[in-house]
Amino acid sequence: MVIGEQIRWGLAGYGDLSRKRLVDALNGHGYRLDVVWGRQLVKAQEFAQKYQIPRATDDLKILMQNVDAIYVATPVYSHVPITEMALSQNLQVIIEKPLSPLVHPTEHLVQIATQNKIRAAVAYYRRWMPAAQYVKNLLANGILGKLHKVTVELHSLFAPAVDDPQRWRCDPAVAGAGVIADVGSHRLDLLCWFFGLPQMLKASLLEPFPEGCERVAKLELLWPDNLAAFCHFCWQANQIQDYIQFDFEYGQLRWSPLDTGYLRFVGAQETWEKHLPPAANPHAALVAAFCADLPCCSIQEAALVDLIIEAAVKSNRNGSAWINLHEQNMN
Repeated sequence: MVIGEQIRWGLAGYGDLSRKRLVDALNGHGYRLDVVWGRQLVKAQEFAQKYQIPRATDDLKILMQNVDAIYVATPVYSHVPITEMALSQNLQVIIEKPLSPLVHPTEHLVQIATQNKIRAAVAYYRRWMPAAQYVKNLLANGILGKLHKVTVELHSLFAPAVDDPQRWRCDPAVAGAGVIADVGSHRLDLLCWFFGLPQMLKASLLEPFPEGCERVAKLELLWPDNLAAFCHFCWQANQIQDYIQFDFEYGQLRWSPLDTGYLRFVGAQETWEKHLPPAANPHAALVAAFCADLPCCSIQEAALVDLIIEAAVKSNRNGSAWINLHEQNMN
């Protein structure tokens, strides 16, 4: 980013996320939201008027005029075309997660960004949560002993009506996959950030919507040195559960609920608790870090989550067979 000058943002998409978080996130100290794009011009204009955005358009070329960066907050199937267009015009980019599993290849985006030295990131904002930073440091220093197992549970209710604007998340042609791609991807990114790409994976994707995306995903991931992670993502539960549990040599650490930042460790020698709350608007923390040139999830890193999702679909189609992710990554 250009240091010392105000960064002008263009926003692609006027959905729930844009209303609830991105308008605020893209209007910060040293940067501002200048233009919003959407497929329906009238809706884009209404959005711009409501949130006092100077320009609105349904033309991607106009979106990318007189701005420095683009935030892509559209359904998954349009992530790659919009990002490719922005990168080709030397614009910095943040893309909503997941990047583009099962929809479009993304290798060329990495090549364009690298060759032109353009900053591009995917919005896995939980990396910037204080609890996530604390856990990563704990894992790095090894003071809790050898880590044997990780358990990830996310249960919530998502049952949009046929005419609900969120219904696109049920269609694999638009979303790539269901619960694993939408909310599971954030948790999978944390696992990749903590431990790198797993060696092996097997998965079951269950209870599909009529359009085809799964409501339930169960994954087992294996890393070298006998580390295993068991993930259960479910969109059918009335009672919310959202936690990551780490079973160490010296005790058990639970991060629950994930988005409140509560950590509790119970061991033979000690028990402790920490509360490390996230920013009120975690997307604002992400955008601020991006604008300050601090490390964010790169396209290369985000592609690892896409690889896991794609392997999970392949495993499920083959009767929950084990998939070697490192071999998959080289194909």
